[in-house]
Amino acid sequence: MKPFHKYLFATLTGLTLLAGPAVRPARTAGEEILTLKHKDVVRAVAFSPDGKRLAIAMGNLGEPGTVKVCEADSRKEILTFSRHTRPVLCVSWTPDGKRLAAAAGREVRVWKIAGTR
Repeated sequence: MKPFHKYLFATLTGLTLLAGPAVRPARTAGEEILTLKHKDVVRAVAFSPDGKRLAIAMGNLGEPGTVKVCEADSRKEILTFSRHTRPVLCVSWTPDGKRLAAAAGREVRVWKIAGTR
């Protein structure tokens, strides 16, 4: 499986992956290959360096924010981080994929990803 990170389009209510030649050669460029919907506003997304996981930063104004990590191919939610006091505005993986940083308002939290050393 090749990483999808070059073909991501995020909206306020979810996100959509667009296919391209490097992702699935049998499909046409610009074809949707994945859509995830959430009840909260999606603020940012980031693929892990290996392209296998997707971190989704979300939160509604005036409410605590959440970061969810899903498997990119199965869409299965594997982790949820919900200790932010404001909506999470951005997420970023470390180059080795072992940690995930999330920013909300004036706070930044760094999470260790389960199963990594």
